[in-house]
Amino acid sequence: MPEESNISDEGLILQYQAGREEALVELVKRWHKAFCKKAYWIVKDEDLAKDVAQDSWRHIITKINDLKDPNRFVPWSMRIVYNKSLDTLNSISKNGIRKEKYVKDNKSEAVEFKEDDSLSRISSSLVRSLAIIFFLSIAEIQK
Repeated sequence: MPEESNISDEGLILQYQAGREEALVELVKRWHKAFCKKAYWIVKDEDLAKDVAQDSWRHIITKINDLKDPNRFVPWSMRIVYNKSLDTLNSISKNGIRKEKYVKDNKSEAVEFKEDDSLSRISSSLVRSLAIIFFLSIAEIQK
């Protein structure tokens, strides 16, 4: 569940929509752990759950300005986490890969990332927010 704060989720969303990027950071701090737990409840794998939560945040961040009723943030965002979790399971099942094999192979492979121009199209606030999500996940792993 979210941490206690003086500002409601709705207030943070309105602040972010008005251009205050720090409001998004507070939302991530408040909800990331709950998103991981929701995803884990579905995918039953800690690493996959963290991937789903990060993918959900990417989607939420790109669509949050379209959210017309900030009071609906929690059910809206949890539905995104739920759908992304199911998409992950379906993708693994569709490709004929058992979850255990995916996790084992995923941990043993080194992934090389190449720079391309797609990063230049992402806003700086999105990049900062994704970095925060990444570091929150690292902090959770270390706990």
